[in-house]
Parts: sequence; C-alpha cells; structure tokens
Amino acid sequence: MSQLVQFDPNHDDLVADMSFDLYGNRLCTVSSDHTIKVWQLNQDTHRWQLTASWRGHDSSLTKVSWAHPEFGNLIATGAFDRTVRIWQQPRQAAATGVAGPEAAIHSGLAMANHGNGPGLGGMVTDANVNAWNVVVSKRDAQGMITDLSFAPHFMGLMLAVASSDGMVRVYETGSPVKIDSWTLLSEIDVHCLPSFAPGVEERLQSKPASPNGGTEAGLAGNTLTDTRMAPFREHRYNVCLAWCPSRFLTHTMAVGCGREKDAKIYRYVGGRWVVYEVLSGHTDEIHSISWAPQVGRSYHLVATACKDQYVRIYRVDVSYGNLDLDGSKDLMEEYEAASANLQLHATLVASFNNHNAEVWTVAWNVTGTVLSSSGDDGKVRLWKATATGEWRAMETISTDQGNE
Repeated sequence: MSQLVQFDPNHDDLVADMSFDLYGNRLCTVSSDHTIKVWQLNQDTHRWQLTASWRGHDSSLTKVSWAHPEFGNLIATGAFDRTVRIWQQPRQAAATGVAGPEAAIHSGLAMANHGNGPGLGGMVTDANVNAWNVVVSKRDAQGMITDLSFAPHFMGLMLAVASSDGMVRVYETGSPVKIDSWTLLSEIDVHCLPSFAPGVEERLQSKPASPNGGTEAGLAGNTLTDTRMAPFREHRYNVCLAWCPSRFLTHTMAVGCGREKDAKIYRYVGGRWVVYEVLSGHTDEIHSISWAPQVGRSYHLVATACKDQYVRIYRVDVSYGNLDLDGSKDLMEEYEAASANLQLHATLVASFNNHNAEVWTVAWNVTGTVLSSSGDDGKVRLWKATATGEWRAMETISTDQGNE
C-alpha cells in the first residue's frame, strides 16, 4: 500500500491548479489568493520545500503549466482577469535551489520582497536567488482563462490557451532564446461552425441516434445546426484542452467544447484548425481532458472528466490509407507525406461514475497506463486496464483517510 503524504500548500485561499515539471521534482501551485508558489522536493526528507512565492495576477488564478526544460525554467499562468503570463527563472538561479534546510534560508520565499510579508518562520530572504520574472503578458481573451498548456517540445515553444469566451488561442515565439516576443499564431472558435476533415461530417451525421437523443458521435439533436447560428460570444462555459504528445501526430489537440457538451479532436492543416473526430457520449460540460502518452501502443487514449459525474476513456485509432513504409525515406517524412489521407476514429472504451459527484480533473501517468481522476467526493481515483483491456478501478485515495 502506498503512503499518503500530507502537503500544506500555504495558500490563503483555494488552490485552483498545480503542475509538476518534467522530472516531478518541482511543483507550481496557483490560488484564488492571487499568488503563485514554486516548490522543490527535498530528496533526503521527501518533503516539499517552498522556494518562491509572489503575487502573479490581480485576480484569482485558474491554471498553470510548466514548459519542457529544454527551453529553460518557464511557467505559464492564467487568471480570472483574462490575462496569461509567462514567467522565467534564470538558469543560474535554478541551479542554486535547494536541498537541505539551508535552502529555505537561501532561496526561501521571494514573497518577502514582493509585498506579501515575511516568509515561513519569519525568515527574510534574498528574492533574487529564486526570483521568477514575467517575460510576457497577453490579454486577448474576452473571458476568464479556463485552461492552458505548453505544446510538446518537439513542436517548438508554443502555448495553447482556452478561455470562457469559447476560444482556444495558440501563441508561439519565433526563437526559444528570445522568449519575450510571443505572437498569436492561430485561433479555434469552438462555438462557431467547425471545418471538418474530408468525410468526417458525413460520417457523424450517418451514425444512429443514441438514447439521449443525439448520435453516437455526441451531436445531440440539432447541435450541429444550432452551433452555426449560435451567438458569437459566451462567457460562462468551460473550455479545456490537451495536446497530442506523439511526434507522429503533431499540431493535434483535443478540446472540451464548453456548451456543446462534447469534445473534438482538431488538427492544424492548411493554416486552419480542422475537426478530425468528435468524442461522444457526454451529457454536460467537460471540465478536463487529457491525452495519454503513446508508449508501446498502436493507438491513442484520451480521457475526459465531465459535469455529468462520469469519467470517460476513448481509444483513438489512426489510419493513413495506403501508407507504404518502404524504408527509403525518414520515418517522419513518410508519415508527413501520408498525412493528407490521415483519419482518426474514436471509440468509447470505458465510462465510470464511481465518484457519484461532479468530476473535475483527469490526468495520465508518464506511460499512459494509469489514469487518475478527482471530483467533488473529495477523492482521487486511479484506473488501469487489465490484461484483457478492460478498465477497472485500481485504487481510491481519500484526503481524510489515506488509501482505501
């Protein structure tokens, strides 16, 4: 049985989101108290030590994402004030961080010099040791930031941002060295008429009706028609996103589409985002979506957490038509040449309502073999596939009682 370690985030209000770095040794938490905190794992004591804390936005923070270390020490944060900010910690500062009790004195709490009072235990510290500096601030959204995520590192330094105005905006920097210059590369308006890949719209319309009055693809009733005529802006619906982590399926993203009560897989093709598949079966808004790392599988897995109290897992199969891997070209070139014939087919392989409450988040482990979910029941549930491919509950973690 694993051990549940208590962790006090030291925020004065609700912790809205948290993100680990690639190695799992650093953690960033954001809160409704307007602050951002960075923690580092002490390898000797196996406890988290606070290395920096500062006021990041002028409103409650909602999301945080940690960039790949290839680009240095970068985090992105979003908030209710419609602002996205990217923060950088100088490499030399990160190198001084942390091990042993003296680290708390040395790097400690940058908040001591950021107007937030003294740090833990009243220590006054040098804020420059572990200072994080804002390098860019964007406010293109017309609603609160509901999700954000850096793209897989092999795509370069890119950031996708979802907001409650029904938009997903993708930013990029032309050079990972000059990270203070970010431009808006593209946008997805999830509440307006989508562009479908060839054959996708016809396939969705031809699917038989499901018990809830829609189709197996999740297009309930006249959703497709109504979407075309919908008002351009809404400010009260959740939009969430997840990049596909595979090198063989670049510029691909799964998006939970707010009021549409479904999720779509988009690909950036010909200068626009095109729908390649719709994930079916949701009866309410999707709060969270997660794309599993493709380790040792020929297919992909995408999971969703929904307001309708369900966790759903989808298998996504990829076909390229007559793909001929004869070895005469680089493997990536072969797939790129065949991308014009690419098709995605999603199948619902598991759905669980064990939380018996609204489900807020889903996340995969680094191998894409274990899915975790959390909900209003105050528990984290772990799911894993059996040898026969059947998904089952693996473990339940309660903050009050430890493991069950």
